Amino acid sequence: MGNELSLLERIANEIPANHNIEINDSKAVESILNHVKKILNVRQGSVQTMPDYGLPDFNDLARRFPNAIEEIKRSIRQCLEKYEPRLVNIQVDHVMVGDHMMDLRYDVKAQISVDGKNTNVWFETILDTAGKVSIRG
Repeated sequence: MGNELSLLERIANEIPANHNIEINDSKAVESILNHVKKILNVRQGSVQTMPDYGLPDFNDLARRFPNAIEEIKRSIRQCLEKYEPRLVNIQVDHVMVGDHMMDLRYDVKAQISVDGKNTNVWFETILDTAGKVSIRG
């Protein structure tokens, strides 16, 4: 990865394209997590120029259980693979929370490459009943 910040973050901070900056793992991870939060809280069809950006609307999840668990897992992975290119080797796993199948928690494990060095990252996503995704890592 040539830079830990996204293009829009570099523009907002007015960092020239030819300016060499020191790469910082923690800033890269923070930038990626901020972008992932945005991606996973957008519903497909909301962005006219990219109709598949974000996650599908899962309002009718209850009718599709238990198949919905794998469907969400696949959707998260595909979305991240396509729209967060700084993440590689993405693995998404469903994690049971107590005895409640409707508590949808997914752990995401991936790698980022900073200055030729691979760094493992992990974060947890929780899909609430309103369809909002919260992330912590």
